[in-house]
Amino acid sequence: MSLSASLPPVRSSPLHPRSGGEGSGVGGLSARSHADIEFAEAPPTPDPSPPRGSRRAGGGEKIIVLVVAIVLAASPAAAHVSLETRQATIGSSYKAVFTVPHGCAGSATVKIRVQIPEGVIGVKPMPKAGWTLETVKGKYAAEYDFHGNKLSEGVKEVAWSGGKLADDNYDEFVVSTFLTGGLKPNTTLYFPVVQECEQGISRWIDIPKEGAEAREHDSKSPAPGVKLMPKP
Repeated sequence: MSLSASLPPVRSSPLHPRSGGEGSGVGGLSARSHADIEFAEAPPTPDPSPPRGSRRAGGGEKIIVLVVAIVLAASPAAAHVSLETRQATIGSSYKAVFTVPHGCAGSATVKIRVQIPEGVIGVKPMPKAGWTLETVKGKYAAEYDFHGNKLSEGVKEVAWSGGKLADDNYDEFVVSTFLTGGLKPNTTLYFPVVQECEQGISRWIDIPKEGAEAREHDSKSPAPGVKLMPKP
């Protein structure tokens, strides 16, 4: 299935679901606004006032449970696709390294698709042995100056497929880019990613609403982002 020839700007308009036909966009990309996570409080546990020895053992069990919970939260299985370098300067080159720490609920990753946001040009993805590399070009929303040349179109999507990344393994997918000077400093630029597996799919596409504070832990499926710094 081919990728789309054109996509709406990531920062200004929502992503649309893949239609499944020729010329559709990044499959499975469906923009959602920043999701709030509700925390339900557990009901209080009644205290039967057991003997002192029993109460001490219960306290130890609680500590063990807490430690296990912390370890699980920090494990690779709780991680998501993200950018290795999360800060970059506008008007300069940026090496976007997408880290993939796990599969989809234990299933091996077989395809990674990245949408390139508006204002990112000079895109050159790095080939990977055993993977097929595809790019889709389209029109930019504006014309950009790049090393003395005027660019009005370029790579809008990048996809690696045909390989197999086991859930127990880690890998990186790299794209060389240029961040144009028109990008807004002190904001976060997002690269929506769709991770396809042998069984299942993970859509790392959540982008906070305009003006909302961007914190990855506020969403279960955050799009990888890089904070844009002003020129020195």
